[in-house]
Amino acid sequence: RMYLCDCEAADFSGRLSAIEQELGIDGFDVINVSMVLLHTKEPSILIDVLSDHLAEEGKIIVLDIDDGFNIAHPDPDGLFAKAVQMCFATEYSGFRHCGRAVNKFLVDADLHNITLHRNGLSCIGMSRKDREALFDIYFWFVLDDLKKMHEESPLDKMAQADYEWMRDHYASMKNAFKKKEFFFNLGFVLYSAEKE
Repeated sequence: RMYLCDCEAADFSGRLSAIEQELGIDGFDVINVSMVLLHTKEPSILIDVLSDHLAEEGKIIVLDIDDGFNIAHPDPDGLFAKAVQMCFATEYSGFRHCGRAVNKFLVDADLHNITLHRNGLSCIGMSRKDREALFDIYFWFVLDDLKKMHEESPLDKMAQADYEWMRDHYASMKNAFKKKEFFFNLGFVLYSAEKE
């Protein structure tokens, strides 16, 4: 079943309770929170609410991002470093260091058996096509966010310059990214935790 809910709404917990009642369950066996926390105002509150709706011995899985774990090498002209910094400045990309706080959110919600399964996604061993896809996953949204910011504030010279810089360097960055000797680690973090 699919339910549409606002996870930051005041009645979110009540909405989950109503769904549990409708389904005749005491809680959810698995809750998957993928790339959500970085876009919430109070991620610790969301994890706390979700933990209240886990079934006994239920598991929560959290995938989020921390750009502090990003590595690009070689980057002699600093193109990738600059693009990552631009990502922090866009108003649409969320809290890009959220991944490092996930453990605290899980601990504070009194969850147990907290495990960090993955810290980073590397392009090593990827085919050229997969490298291109990984590049687009991360850098396309930066370009798109910068474009939106420029369109919304056409008189903002900084927004214009950032968008034009990213647009002008996108193809050369993508070409460098596809080469086997290029190393990129994308700061995905993957956690799981359980309710006792």
